[in-house]
Amino acid sequence: MDVDAFRNGMVNPAMMVERDNNTRGVVDTTAAAVDGLKIGLVNEGLVIGRWIYFEPQDVTSACSNYAVFGGGIVV
Repeated sequence: MDVDAFRNGMVNPAMMVERDNNTRGVVDTTAAAVDGLKIGLVNEGLVIGRWIYFEPQDVTSACSNYAVFGGGIVV
């Protein structure tokens, strides 16, 4: 128990729950979701779309997989 308290900043479990509840309202979930979509569509979606395009040379399949995997990874 002492190691857990030291790792968690010398607070007990009730204080950890209270700290989490206080920080819950601080995060802007809409901005976080938009940032996640940007990351998924720009970083992950492009890699997957390119990889799928070069295998069968099918643009429609590459675009649909880009949209599905790029938008779905961050959810």
